[in-house]
Amino acid sequence: MILYINSAGFEKLHFALITKKIKQKKISIKHPELEKTAEYLEAFLKENKTKLEEIEKIIVVVGKGSFTGVRVGVALALAFAMALGIKAYAVEQTENSSDLKSLIKKKMVLIKTGYQPEYAAKPNITMKKQKAFTLIELLVVIAIIGLLASILMVSIGNARLKSREAKRLADLRQIRSALELYVNDNGNYPGAVTSYYWISDNNYPGSGPWPPCSTTTGGLKPYIANVCSVLDPSGYPYAFSVDSSGRYHLGARFETTANQGTQFYYNNGVTPVANYYEPKN
Repeated sequence: MILYINSAGFEKLHFALITKKIKQKKISIKHPELEKTAEYLEAFLKENKTKLEEIEKIIVVVGKGSFTGVRVGVALALAFAMALGIKAYAVEQTENSSDLKSLIKKKMVLIKTGYQPEYAAKPNITMKKQKAFTLIELLVVIAIIGLLASILMVSIGNARLKSREAKRLADLRQIRSALELYVNDNGNYPGAVTSYYWISDNNYPGSGPWPPCSTTTGGLKPYIANVCSVLDPSGYPYAFSVDSSGRYHLGARFETTANQGTQFYYNNGVTPVANYYEPKN
């Protein structure tokens, strides 16, 4: 996917996502709002449900155009390219710049730090010519850093959530294995039909002493060495019940509906336990 950025026009922004289809948006702005270019771009990407990692290349219009607008576009493209580890390319402003399919076939120049764009008029700057950032460029870079930081925090949060859910599923697999070993040795699963149990309590009939956890005899102690410490990543216990048909049920407090199966019940499927679900798979 190619991200197209054109801020070179006077009082106009033009963004596009180019694949087999082209999704684009033109925004009318006032000159002082150019520092919000990154915010407009973020809104455009969200509107089209596009993740930053889907972008493979960036194309930015570099002239002829507004001095501030061109430099903002170049700064924006360079910042995103460096953050995403991809390349940014420059194209010139043409009368047919709205025809993106023909535009991307034109000769493009790889943008590197220190790239000098082309302006429609001589910049009205009294300082000596030197490589320096304007205030607008600094504001754009700050906005991009904030945008990328927020995206990074969301990604980290999602990764932690997936890690917690994976731990719950792994714990339930371990508990299943222990229950199968238990029934192989005892001929039936622990517990009474009319009750449900926390795995970390290990307080099935015949186990003792309890509370807080039966650590000496019975239950799953012989099959899970640290059974009294088996809690989910958020500190909640896993639930267990057995029905009159001889089947058992396990429940956990899943955080995502993707892993939530049916509601966890005990007492032969009559009584639910709030917020606990059997695993979907």
